[in-house]
Amino acid sequence: MFGKIYVVTDLGSGDGGKGGVVHKIANTFHAQAVLKFGGGQGSHGVVADTGEKFAFSHWGCATLEGIRTIMAPTFVAIPHAILNEGESLKKMGLRDPYALLKVDPNVLCALPIHRVASQLNELLRKDHPRGTVGTGVGVAYRCYQYSKHYHVATMNNIFMCDLHGDQNALVEKLGAVAVETRMSFAKVQLETDFLPEDQPLAEELLDLLYDSEYYIDWTLAEYQKLVKTSMELVDFGEALRRCDGVAVAECSHGVLTDAQFGFAPHTSALRTVPKLVRETLREAGFDGKFVNLGVTRAYAIRHGAGPLPTEDGEMRETLLPDSHKQTNRWQGEVRVGALDFVLLKKAIDICGGPEKFDGLCVTWLDQIIENGVWQFCHQYLSYPKVLILNYSFLSVDAASVMGVEIESVTPQILQQHLSYWTEQETIDFCCRLFEAELSVPVRMVSLGPDDQHKILL
Repeated sequence: MFGKIYVVTDLGSGDGGKGGVVHKIANTFHAQAVLKFGGGQGSHGVVADTGEKFAFSHWGCATLEGIRTIMAPTFVAIPHAILNEGESLKKMGLRDPYALLKVDPNVLCALPIHRVASQLNELLRKDHPRGTVGTGVGVAYRCYQYSKHYHVATMNNIFMCDLHGDQNALVEKLGAVAVETRMSFAKVQLETDFLPEDQPLAEELLDLLYDSEYYIDWTLAEYQKLVKTSMELVDFGEALRRCDGVAVAECSHGVLTDAQFGFAPHTSALRTVPKLVRETLREAGFDGKFVNLGVTRAYAIRHGAGPLPTEDGEMRETLLPDSHKQTNRWQGEVRVGALDFVLLKKAIDICGGPEKFDGLCVTWLDQIIENGVWQFCHQYLSYPKVLILNYSFLSVDAASVMGVEIESVTPQILQQHLSYWTEQETIDFCCRLFEAELSVPVRMVSLGPDDQHKILL
């Protein structure tokens, strides 16, 4: 059993730089495994010291170094996407990436038809997007939660163990999921329920709901391919007991998109607070030490719709040069702004307060240094009809009530010029600033894409 597990948590809405942090910690402390939590719709980018780049979704971010991945039972996987990711890893030079992947049998599966439902749901919101990756992970998880809450049959939930079980039973389950999904869109009218520019895509998606070759034949064929790989189904607790030393818990999403505490409706269906990760590990038998690390960029970022009070369109070109993040109909544009300590404080409060963290990892500080000026926000000066004096107004209980309205606040933006500072002086200032604002010490700063430029403090 592991003696120590580093739990890496994004303190924003995602895109904080978790991939590089996980990669650095796993390599530095010779981790035996990366433990995957969250869902397979995430994309965690890594740049190895060799210059190789890869975006991980189901495998852990230390896979290129041969470190195994153990998928927790709370993870929501996309089976056909595992195949795509595995083949991409082979092209990166890994002979058999599936041999590095250990999966709990109770991992929930998001099906191709869940993807259709997710994208239709977003199109139905017209010009009021919620923001979604559009893979169907959220739809699958909500269906699962519904069946648990109302104690209904699990016929419409498919788990990894089902892929390895009786194929006739699996076909029956796939059909049941398709019937339920079609029923949820039975009353949708193409001409009135979608924006004119979205109607061609909506029509294509609606047609897929009734395409049995897609939702059963193709899906089943993909699952049969996956079953034949060397991916191992193993109980999570048993997988932990097989290992010793150090592990890294890699979580998807960010705290501010948590299903319970995030800003509705711009939230994930999944829970993202680190407390639940620790509870899952304890329940699996882990009795060692946790090292809890929060991750944030040196500036605010959000991919798609949702609150970003300090957003500044003019900062996009200076903070996101050559960004690999593409604009799409589901997530929308990548938006950036001044570092927002108000929301960072809220995220830390959601996690239980500063005492729940052993340190912070500040990423993309090199971009701030290159630009020569660092903008950040300590407080919001105004809110519609309310004067906000400090972040305590943004209580956890108020989060879902405030929702979109938080985007109407007026942040107080301060700035520090760095042009005449040395790199070390900037790092020292960064440490003082974060600890003063958040009462958590900085333990890592990232000054570049690979491990060599990530400095442990």
